[in-house]
Amino acid sequence: MPYCMHCGHQLPDDALFCDNCGAKVISIQEIDPSGMGTARFTRTYTLSEAAQIAAERNRDQEWSYWDTPDNFTYSTARLTKFCNKEDRRLGDDPDRPYYFISTGGAIGQLFIDQGSEVFEWIFFTPADNPDTLPDTLTEYNHYCFE
Repeated sequence: MPYCMHCGHQLPDDALFCDNCGAKVISIQEIDPSGMGTARFTRTYTLSEAAQIAAERNRDQEWSYWDTPDNFTYSTARLTKFCNKEDRRLGDDPDRPYYFISTGGAIGQLFIDQGSEVFEWIFFTPADNPDTLPDTLTEYNHYCFE
């Protein structure tokens, strides 16, 4: 079943407008003709969980950090160590980010900065890099998450 992009209300398959907020229902193809809208992203609450899923999805088993997207110096072990350390640093912080994993094993994070949501990719893979990944997941929120 589709969901309204504006309010998140679940809609019948044949809906043209959201019966909750009145917004026009837009198909995935209308949102993103490049096909990225059909990809599935997985959301996790810890970076360690994200690393485990990313390791399963990334056949190359190498990652680059956000500031050097073409420098694949992170192995699965190094990625896992980094993620575990970051989770310990954040502890039970109620403002900790959510993490998203692409189909190719890239990892992004969504956090609040001065009252606004900020999404950024923090680890790239050879398959999922800045040129192939979306800058935002807002339009995919109700279509693409497991």
